Amino acid sequence: MGYRFRTISFSLAITAGLSGLSQGAVTWSGNGNVNNSGSWNTAANWTGGTGVPGSADVPGLGNVTATRTVTVDTTPASAVKGITFTQTTTGVVNTFAISAGATLTLTNGGNAYGTTTNAAAGVGSVVANIDGTLSFTTSNAAAQTLANTINLGGGSAIQYTAVSSPTINVAGALNTNAGSGNTATITTSVFGGSGTFAFNTLSGSTLSVSSGTLNISNPVNNSATSIAYSAAFGSTATISSGATLALTTGTGTGSKSATVSNAGSLTQAGTIAIRSSGSNGIASVTNTGTWTIPDTTAQVTQKSATSPKNLSITNDVGGVLTGSGTLTVANENTGLPAVTLTNNGTVDPGASGIGKLTLSNVKVAFGATQGTLRLDADAATVGHYDVLALAAGSTTGTGVLDLSGTGDVLDLHLLNGFSPTSNFTLAGFATFASRVGAFDTIRLNGVALPTSWSANVVYNATSADLVVTVPEPASLAVLAAMLGLASLRRVRSKSF
Repeated sequence: MGYRFRTISFSLAITAGLSGLSQGAVTWSGNGNVNNSGSWNTAANWTGGTGVPGSADVPGLGNVTATRTVTVDTTPASAVKGITFTQTTTGVVNTFAISAGATLTLTNGGNAYGTTTNAAAGVGSVVANIDGTLSFTTSNAAAQTLANTINLGGGSAIQYTAVSSPTINVAGALNTNAGSGNTATITTSVFGGSGTFAFNTLSGSTLSVSSGTLNISNPVNNSATSIAYSAAFGSTATISSGATLALTTGTGTGSKSATVSNAGSLTQAGTIAIRSSGSNGIASVTNTGTWTIPDTTAQVTQKSATSPKNLSITNDVGGVLTGSGTLTVANENTGLPAVTLTNNGTVDPGASGIGKLTLSNVKVAFGATQGTLRLDADAATVGHYDVLALAAGSTTGTGVLDLSGTGDVLDLHLLNGFSPTSNFTLAGFATFASRVGAFDTIRLNGVALPTSWSANVVYNATSADLVVTVPEPASLAVLAAMLGLASLRRVRSKSF
């Protein structure tokens, strides 16, 4: 690339794999009853060792037949090689907790957390409630796998310090409920040599940010380091209204990048906040899965930084940007041009129902070689067909619909038995502050228009109308049979 710097990358990717760790000899006894809840720091609660587990131990939290909570207290600080869990009894929860202000450090060079036997118990049988700090320290680049359910509270942290290339894999459910104004943090220290810091959520796992902020960050940077953050969702991710997923760099010079990518199902009602800086720092959001905007509170914000490149947003090939809400783009850096949302995939207003999708304070460009707007309709009256609305914001050049690329497609889908017998117009199916270019192709139900049909888009100053000429009723009946429109008779809800 022509640059000379060390690279540290943060990733939130969804892949597959789970490594193991043999259970240590020290096990929870609950002072005579393994079902007893109690303090990690009480020697009488353990058996098989010399008391409270130490740095040479891999303590086991075994099966319970009644719900139990083992809590790491605020003092003294605890350090062990790792933890193992066993839960085979159904209907109860084996809970591990780190209280606010407490720290548990895991020092094992292999997978230190989450080896679990729960064949009979099912998902959710082992839960970790973290309000303090879970810290990994190792001299190698081994991946740490967080199995089962992890709940992060306000002020909580997962920290990883390694020589190079540390990786944290989430194999179950990672839930952040930090509370309004509070933050949970996933972070690493700056380490020697080149390497990456990957934070992965594995195939089948879930990520949710219900309240407060989940901040993936490196708080300490220096001039010799280039930081590259990436958050990639490959399964199910949800950011609730009022909540934030943040990728933020620390202070210092050098190039710092932050990228978010979704290859799974991302439902965003809250905020994605990104901070990049430096001449080679990149800030981007890329979707190749399903990105749903359910209401009016979704936002992508580029945070203030030193000399950052402009934020880019791409709905890439295979991606679907959908919903009946509003996605607003904000940039705290002055002097940057309007952010462009490039559509190489499909924009589908309405999600599971006919609706209106609003994209605010952004320029929307259909890709240079492809890009589709899906337009659902069950009648030719307002409220019965989709609308894509581009709203100009405070940044000059926003609210623009750019159709200057080649191969842009308008794909009309007739739903709920809509079988027009006369010409019809879908007025204002797209609204914008300004427009360049035009759709190259109009399709019907995903295929080329029948030769007996004709359709064209009439472009007004700030809106576009689809005008369709249909065949005589007898010909239309034949057409309906050919296209299998009956199979599309699904109930679609109006959602504006």
